[in-house]
Amino acid sequence: MAKTTSGRGTILLSSIGWGLLGSYIAVMTWGCERNINAMAAGMDDVQIDKFRRIIRERKSLTLWAMLVSLVPALAVLSWCKSSIGIALFVWLGLTIIIYLVWPKSMYMLDSLIDPGQASQWLSICICMRTRAIIGFIAGMAAYIMIVALTRPILSKPPLSTCDIIID
Repeated sequence: MAKTTSGRGTILLSSIGWGLLGSYIAVMTWGCERNINAMAAGMDDVQIDKFRRIIRERKSLTLWAMLVSLVPALAVLSWCKSSIGIALFVWLGLTIIIYLVWPKSMYMLDSLIDPGQASQWLSICICMRTRAIIGFIAGMAAYIMIVALTRPILSKPPLSTCDIIID
């Protein structure tokens, strides 16, 4: 019997999908409140209003992208009989693509007026990027550990009546 690489491809795409899920969880739940509060303390009312509008816009864009990309992910899951990991890969991968290419109405850097505010904004961006990378690695590691622990159990062929020899 010839070996196929579809099993390896499934594991790779599934691990990326679980990594993306870990990244989303890390970015959405862990807080960089200290950096955000330090930046907000140095902003005037106009900047704070713009900051809040940007956050609202990005949250609604993320939720909209997640809902739109859920349709193809569910289609892949149900019609292609693929694994949950591949559906996660499609769902969150499309969410990221939609978020990146969708035009944004405003950017925070346009309203920062001094270098201290810019450095605070940079520290928020670095904090979020670090959380995303840690979450991605944790999600992939969790998936790989689950596969490694369950693979020997799942790869054993079931016994059939032909396998039993009676003397």
